[in-house]
Amino acid sequence: MSLRREDLHFLPDSSSLGCDIGGQHLHVRQRINGNQAAAKGAEDRYVPVPEVLVAAYVAYQRERNDCPAAADCDFVFVNLWRAPLGQPMRLRAANDLLDRLSRQIGQNVSPHMLRHTFASGAAEVATLDVVQKLLGHAWLTSTQVYLHPDTSRLRQAVESADLTRALTEGGPA
Repeated sequence: MSLRREDLHFLPDSSSLGCDIGGQHLHVRQRINGNQAAAKGAEDRYVPVPEVLVAAYVAYQRERNDCPAAADCDFVFVNLWRAPLGQPMRLRAANDLLDRLSRQIGQNVSPHMLRHTFASGAAEVATLDVVQKLLGHAWLTSTQVYLHPDTSRLRQAVESADLTRALTEGGPA
């Protein structure tokens, strides 16, 4: 909720923006915001952005451009459907939006659930220290709370450990 449009670097090369980070990414910055939103984590960081998110943002931009009141607001998330139009969205408005979407799809969705889903998905392809950095956690133990390995991954871990060989050859258990 505290993202600003200047934080989005969706170009393949952002050096023209004064940024030396390669590829599409966004910056998560600590700052005081009028909508009382604050970034998770104590330090500024960047997060790589997949193409699908860039496409979703482009679609959102088209809708945002239909709201003249939003033109001068630097916040990414602004009120497009409720007063005060064009102003930074507050957490309550985002929660209301997710509540409406939850009712439409028949499943509860919350911002924190999205964070857990992201962390679990990232942990399937990255090491825990990478997930920690993406989430902005100072302590690895904070990141571990977000991990939810599924049964197939647990089985794959056991099978790849080759316990059968260790047991039959008398190796370390």
